[in-house]
Formats: sequence, C-alpha cells, structure tokens
Amino acid sequence: MDKYQFRKLLDKYLEGKCSPKEEQLLVEFYEYFQKDEEWDTSGLGDLDKLEHEILGKIESKVDKIENGSGVGETPGLWRYLKIAATLLLLVVSGYLAHYHFYQQESLTSELSELITRRSQKSSLILSDGTRVTLNSGSKLSFPENFKNDIREVRLEGEAFFEVKHDPQRPFVVKAGDLATTVLGTTFNILAYPENDEVQVTVATGKVQVAKSASEQQGAPFMEGGSSPERTLAPAASAVVLTGSEQATYYRSLDSLLVRTVDLTSYLAWKEGILYFDEKRFEEVVAMLEMWYDVDITLENEKLGDCVIMGEYKDEKLGNIFKALQFSMGITIDYRSMDEEIIIRGEQCTN
Repeated sequence: MDKYQFRKLLDKYLEGKCSPKEEQLLVEFYEYFQKDEEWDTSGLGDLDKLEHEILGKIESKVDKIENGSGVGETPGLWRYLKIAATLLLLVVSGYLAHYHFYQQESLTSELSELITRRSQKSSLILSDGTRVTLNSGSKLSFPENFKNDIREVRLEGEAFFEVKHDPQRPFVVKAGDLATTVLGTTFNILAYPENDEVQVTVATGKVQVAKSASEQQGAPFMEGGSSPERTLAPAASAVVLTGSEQATYYRSLDSLLVRTVDLTSYLAWKEGILYFDEKRFEEVVAMLEMWYDVDITLENEKLGDCVIMGEYKDEKLGNIFKALQFSMGITIDYRSMDEEIIIRGEQCTN
C-alpha cells in the first residue's frame, strides 16, 4: 500500500466504511512509515486546504461518538483517531507526495503511476476492480478511470495481475514490445527495460500475447486453443496462452518462445520467496540487488555462468551469502550491506 492508497483508505475509514481488518492495516502502515524519510513535507506547497478537509472529517467522527451516535465502532477507534489527528499534516503531505515522489499524475497523458524502488513491493486495485501486485524496481502507468471500450495499462518491470472479468472491455497490458490482452484471468509479466526478454506467464484463464503495435491496440480478444509448446518462431502474429503456459519474447531475435512451465519459480516472488531453479549466478546477483537494494560486483565474470539452486523465504541477505559461499566455494567481501559487495572466486565447486 502506497501513500495515495493510505489517503483513500483513511477517507474510507472516516466515512464509516472501513472494516476492522482495514482499520488495523491503517495503523500498521502508519507505524511503519512514520520513520520513513520519504514522508518529507518540504517542497510540497500549501497544505492548508487538504489539512482542513481531513481535520473536518475527523472532528465530525469524534462528535458522533461523543453524542452516542457512533454505533458499532471498533475497539481500536480511539487509538486510530489519535493517530489521524496527531499526524494530520503527515497524512496530507503523504497524499501530495503521491504525486511528488512517485510523479503520479501526468497532465499530458492523464495517467497515474505507481513506482516501486529496489527492495520495495506494492499492490493496488484499479478502478475496474483489477488487483495488481508490483515487484521491486517496477512502474505501472494506468488511468484513474478506464474507457468504455478498453482497459489499458503500461508496465516496466514485473507485476502479477488479477484481472476483473469484463467481456465487454478487454484488459491490455503494454510491456516492452508485447501487448497482453485478457478478459479476466491471472498472469505474471516480467519486462524490465534493461533485459532482452519480455515474459508473460499465465496462472489461470486465457491470454493473448502479440507484438505491441499501434494497429493492435484494442484488437478483439482471440479465442482459440492452446499454443504449441516449446516453439521458437518470428513474433509476427498473436499467440494464445492458457494456465501454466509462458511466452518469452527475445528482443534481439524478434522471436517468441512458447512453452509449458512450473509456475512455482515464476510466482514465488509474490510470497516473498527467492526461488533459484537452475538460474545462472549472473541472474541471481541481479535478483539480490533488486530485492535487497545493494550493489554487487563479480570480480571474475566467469562466476556469472555458475548454476544456482535454492529457495529462501524472507531470508536475511547475510544468510543467503553464507549458503552461497558454502555451495559455490566463493568469497564474499563486505563491511556492511550499505556498501558495494564484491564476490571473488575462480570456479564453481558445483
């Protein structure tokens, strides 16, 4: 949950529409982010208008309780109202920082943006009810309200989509060179700008994947059977994927590989799991840099070709390093996690 969603959830609470679970989420979110330096109020302009708006809602809520009309209030109400009142300026500045820090609003494109830094993940629910979970170092661009004929978003990085079914309005994700079109399904897209590969992995339902071209925007959803497995072909036409199928587009080859995969290794990140299933060490290093916001240097480039296996859930980086040193026979030098980490070694013992 980002600061923009925090503001929306706060408004929902003050309108009496918040569930006890959502109330607890607000409290936990505040307690975590009150220590975040990025809740900086400097350079955000005049806060008086929004401050007055939220303060009025809080005072109205308190008056109802004091007059005995606040029926069904949860036990944590007074604690939360104290937080809301004490941190009013912080909440308002967080609302504005949604546009300042994340550059959320584009006046020219009328798109909002949610951006995650390295080591950060986030999720949001779009106006149509679609839920998007964003991995580290990613950006999602989306309209506040979708058009009547199509629901289109743009992605850089990695995200898992749980698309609300709407047969009248296809949901289209533009990511890298691909456009993924669905009606209602769950799927993962991996499309970091620096990578040669753009990858679409389907968990449930059916999706259409095609080269992202202007003439394909808003094209009708293609019904049909499953795509052939392990087929490398020019990416000239659309392919249809079903559950456990994956399409990988190689920019350098302008080709599309379609295959059946084990979903575990591609969706584990949503559960906070680093899953290395015969990954090259070069890929593992890139994942560690993204997950833990560190810089890692391989002193010997040949180490990048080593094959790594392993699974780590919410594990500390130091413990992962210890396991890698043992399994690979390498040396990892670092004074602290805030500095560049150097990995030394000749060959992999595995």
